[in-house]
Amino acid sequence: MDPQTQAHMQDITALGSFSVLDPDRLDQDVFADLPTAPALPTLQDLGPTLPEPHASWMTPQTQE
Repeated sequence: MDPQTQAHMQDITALGSFSVLDPDRLDQDVFADLPTAPALPTLQDLGPTLPEPHASWMTPQTQE
């Protein structure tokens, strides 16, 4: 999804789901004005965005 859609989904008045995109690679203006709440972690609290596991990991995970 594009950054605008990700920002909309991160809006706590819409869904409140944090973006899966790396914030260091985005135009932060899109996310800067989103409403916040004291109970929500900041992106700094969440830590760095991790890459998705390689597809070969899925088979062993689902075979159990």
